[in-house]
Amino acid sequence: MKYGRFNQSFIHKGLKDIKREGIIYFILKTNRFFLHRYLDNKSDYIVNKIKKKKIDHFIFNNEKIPYLIHPYNLTWINERTIEVPIILNYLKKINSKKVLEFGAVLLHYIKPEWEVLDKFEINENVLNMDIVDFKEKEKYDLIMSISTLE
Repeated sequence: MKYGRFNQSFIHKGLKDIKREGIIYFILKTNRFFLHRYLDNKSDYIVNKIKKKKIDHFIFNNEKIPYLIHPYNLTWINERTIEVPIILNYLKKINSKKVLEFGAVLLHYIKPEWEVLDKFEINENVLNMDIVDFKEKEKYDLIMSISTLE
């Protein structure tokens, strides 16, 4: 069979997921995979459609903050659409250079002007290290993490 090796690998991984996490996890993971594959191909079209909608902001602490609509990680279908703008809004207010982000999230949306610590993200601006092993050189005014410690 021409694609036998791929199919066996895919099936093997699926069976491992079912055994380890259960059938519901496998179904949700599979649906998410295919949804992302489908939406990634249409992300520019979807982003433009969403930006034309009338609802383009939310209220947080009595402030009007725009939703983040970005093709990376399909923000319009997950919590990033509000998490990232809340943090960026806060960063604008504090005027501090002593900031540490652990879990490289924001660099996918803006260029960070702070230190970023992430065990797996490969990027020239990221220190690849586990937070448990990290020894700070200085005291930070703000340490932030977006959906990393779940």
